[in-house]
Amino acid sequence: MPLLSFLGENNPSLIESTHTKAHATPNNLVSFPTGSNSVTFKVENNYSCTGTTVSSFPYTESFENGVGSWSQDYSENLDWSNVSSSNQYPSTPSTSTGPAAAADGSYYIYTEASNNFNKTAYLNSPCFDLSSACEATFDFQYHMYGSDMGTLSLEVSDNNGSTWSNLWSQSGNKGNNWLSTSINLDSYAGQSIQLRFIGVTESS
Repeated sequence: MPLLSFLGENNPSLIESTHTKAHATPNNLVSFPTGSNSVTFKVENNYSCTGTTVSSFPYTESFENGVGSWSQDYSENLDWSNVSSSNQYPSTPSTSTGPAAAADGSYYIYTEASNNFNKTAYLNSPCFDLSSACEATFDFQYHMYGSDMGTLSLEVSDNNGSTWSNLWSQSGNKGNNWLSTSINLDSYAGQSIQLRFIGVTESS
């Protein structure tokens, strides 16, 4: 299954999207790849979301070819990288961190936190047009393994990125395995929304 998925349920049809990503922390690379999760949405736009728009569901993204329709915020001081778990071991630059394999396919997204203290990386989703949906759920997989794990968060905007609301956040070492979570987004049905993952490294 894809690292990250959106499932939007409207009257007769479903909408889904998937996404993967990883986050690394200082001294030890930390990966927070996101994995397969479902999202169901209801939509009625009060604000238009500019940029690439996804209106056909299910929609999935496992980052087999870069970041797909997602985008990095290069104004920040840390970037997401795409790596294949099949062509090097460990897959990430730091030892004793990161997953041994992708949760789906061969690639995943991560941030290199070793010697990158107190830095932030954003990964922005395309616009999700949920105007025909009545429910929304966002499911994904993540991996947070390393002694210096930072924080991985998921936020949502329903006003074209003017403001963001926190949906989920985890910090610290969660062990060397992929974990799954499901985020209920029913309250955003009937709108256009954008999601973003935020990886923040430790301060030291």
